[in-house]
Amino acid sequence: MLARGNWLGFVVLGALVLLPACGGGGGPAAGNQIGWSIAAVEVLTQPMNQFSPFGSTAGGDEVRIVGIGFEPAMTVYFGSTPAALTNVASPTEIRAFPSAMPPGTVDVSVRNSLGDAATLQDAITFYVPPAVASLVSIDGPTAGETRAPIAGGNTLEITGSNFVGTETSRIDGLFAPSIVQSPTIMHVTVPPRPGPGAVNVDVISEQGIVTTMLGALTYTQEFSLDPATDALSLQLAQHLYSRAAFGASPAVLQQAVNDGLGVTVGNLLTFVADPVVEQAALDLYDPNFPPSGSISTRTNRRWWVYLILNNPNPLQEKLAWFFHDHFATSQSGMSGRSIWFLWEQIELLRANSLGSWRDLLSEVARNQAMLVWLDGIVSTGSNPNENWAREFWELFTLGVDDGSGARYTQGEIVEASRAFTGYRRRTAPGEEYHEIIYELGRHDAGSKTIFGQAGMWGYDDNPDETRDTGNGTYPSGGMVDLTLGERPIYASEFICKKLLEYFVYENPHPQIVGDLALVLRSNNWELEPVMRTLLQSKALFSGRALAGQVKDPVSFVFSFLRTTEIDLSINRVDANHLAPLEQIPMQPPDVNGWVSGTAWLGSQAMLLRINFLQDAIDELETVADIQALLPPVGQRTPANMVDNIATLLGVQLSGSARTSLITYVTSELQGDTIVNVGFDPTDDDELLKKTRGLLWMTAQYWEGHQQ
Repeated sequence: MLARGNWLGFVVLGALVLLPACGGGGGPAAGNQIGWSIAAVEVLTQPMNQFSPFGSTAGGDEVRIVGIGFEPAMTVYFGSTPAALTNVASPTEIRAFPSAMPPGTVDVSVRNSLGDAATLQDAITFYVPPAVASLVSIDGPTAGETRAPIAGGNTLEITGSNFVGTETSRIDGLFAPSIVQSPTIMHVTVPPRPGPGAVNVDVISEQGIVTTMLGALTYTQEFSLDPATDALSLQLAQHLYSRAAFGASPAVLQQAVNDGLGVTVGNLLTFVADPVVEQAALDLYDPNFPPSGSISTRTNRRWWVYLILNNPNPLQEKLAWFFHDHFATSQSGMSGRSIWFLWEQIELLRANSLGSWRDLLSEVARNQAMLVWLDGIVSTGSNPNENWAREFWELFTLGVDDGSGARYTQGEIVEASRAFTGYRRRTAPGEEYHEIIYELGRHDAGSKTIFGQAGMWGYDDNPDETRDTGNGTYPSGGMVDLTLGERPIYASEFICKKLLEYFVYENPHPQIVGDLALVLRSNNWELEPVMRTLLQSKALFSGRALAGQVKDPVSFVFSFLRTTEIDLSINRVDANHLAPLEQIPMQPPDVNGWVSGTAWLGSQAMLLRINFLQDAIDELETVADIQALLPPVGQRTPANMVDNIATLLGVQLSGSARTSLITYVTSELQGDTIVNVGFDPTDDDELLKKTRGLLWMTAQYWEGHQQ
C-alpha cells in the first residue's frame, strides 16, 4: 500500500487524478474560471486495512483534501453540510472534520466566501458505525452465560445496532467466524484458547472501526479433561490431596510440588500395601483374625478409621469411602455374627476401586452384606423381592428413570427381581458366624425378558450359579453384563457423574459427564483410566473446582488429622468425634447414603467441629509434636507463624484477619487488657502455646471447612 504522503496514488471514491475546477456543483466550467480544484480525499484517522477503504467515515474523522489554489477563508462542505471544522493547511491541502451524517455517498466541495465551489463527486461515504450492547453464549455447556469452554466451539450472540452484514469479530485477538443475523444480532463461533481467563471481544465494521467489549468473555477449563499443566504449586498440590486423599502433611505436599502432577497422580494410583499398617489395623480385632465369632459394630469402624488415618495409599481409602457411600450399606441391625459382612464389603471396595466397574458390580451384587441389607437372602424363585433389583438400577448403575422407561420399567424391575434369587443365610458349620450361600433350588430358572432380551438371567455368568435342565448346563447369570451392554450410555454416565461430583465439583454439565463416560466405555469399563484422567484434568484445577466443596464430617476430621499429623487414638476419633458429627463409617442413614454440601454446616454441627479441633489440638503437648507445623528455625517471626499455619490448612486470610492473628502471637491477656509482650521463638512453652492457638483459630475460618 502507498504511503499517505504519495497522495496521487490514493484510491478514492471519486477521481484518481487532478481534475479541472468545477463551478458550483455541476460540470467543469470552461477555462476554470474559479481557479481552484480538488484532486483527492483521504480519511486520515480511519484504520488502514482491508476493512477500511479510503473515503468512508462515521463523522468526526480528520479528512485531508488535496488539490490546488486553496485559500485561507475557504470552507469544506460534505454534501450540503459544512464541515464542523476546516483548516486550510496550504494552497494544496485542507484538513476538515465532518459531522455525522445519514449513511450514503456524498460530494465533497471547497467553497469560498461567495459560495463558489470546486466539487469532487461521490468522494466520501458516510456510515453509521455498529454499536454493541451485550453478548451471551447461546449453545454449548455455557448457554445463557458470558463464558466459553477453553475448547471453544460454542456460539456467542452479540446484540447491538447498525449491523449491516459485513461486520467481523475477534476474540482474544483471534479472528472468529461471524454471521450477521439482523441489524441487531450477530453470531460468533468461539475459537479455542489454551487456558482460562477473561478476554476482549471486538466487533469490526466494514470500514475497520473496532468496537471493543473489554473482558466481556471468560474462558473456563471446567469442562476440559485434557491434562493440566504438570507444574504444581503448593496450593494446587494441597487441592489435589484434598480431593484424592484426606489431606496431606507438609512433607507430602512438598514432594508433590517437586515431582509434578503426572508423577504424583501416578503415585496416588499405585496401591502398594504396607503390611505393618494392614496388620496394625487387624490387631484392633480379637486375636482371632476375622471372620471368627461375634464382634461389635465399633470394632469394624475402628479398623477402617485406623487405615484411613495411616494407609500410605490415601486414594485407596478415599475411593473406598466414595464407593461405601455409593453402595450405602449399614451394619446397624445386623447380628454380631453377621457384622463381619461389612468388614468383607469394605475390603472388597478397597481392593477393587481401580479395577473393572463390571467386576465390582458383580462382586457387590453377591456381597454378603448387600444380600442382607437389601433382602437378597429372602428373595426366592417362588417369592422374589424387588428391593435389590430396584436399587441395583436406581442407585447403583442407571439412576432414576424419568418415567419414559428409557432406563427401565417397573415390569423390568419385576423380571430382574426373579433373576436376583437364590441366596440364603446360614450359620457356618462348626463356627459362630453367619455366611451366605447360593442354592440353585431357590433361584428362578425361568426365562425373563429384560431390555427386550429374553434369557434365563441371574446374578452373573458365575460357574457356581448353574443348573442342569436335562438339556445340559446353562449359565443362570448375566444381569451386570446385560445392564452394561443394553444401557451403556446411561450406565457409564451415571457412575462418571458421581465421580465428578465427588472429586471435582457438584452439578457437572452433561458434556464433561459424557466425555468421562466415553473414557470408561473406551477402556472396557476399567476405573483406573477414568481416575487418571480425572485427577490430571484441567477441570480438577479449574476455578469452579478450586472454589471448594463443603467437607463432610469424615473429611473434616480425617483431613485435619492427616494434615497436622496429630495422633489421636482411634477410640477417641470413633466415639468422641465421628458419632456426634453424625457420620459414622459403616452406618449410612439409608440406601441413599449421606447428604452432602451445606447440609453439614448447621450451627450445632459447627460447634461439634470446634470441639473436635480443641480435643485434637490438646494432643500437641511438646515442641517435638509441632515441628512439622513450624517455619524453619530462624524464620519463626509472628507473621511467618501465621502464614505457615494458614497455608497448611488451606485458609486464605484477609488482611484484617492476618493482622489479628499476628497480634495474637505477640500479645497476652493481662486482666481485661490485651498487652503487646512480643514473641520469643526460642521459648518452647511460648512456641507451643501460640502454635496451638493459631491452629484452633485458623481452622475455624470458612476455608477450613472446604476441600
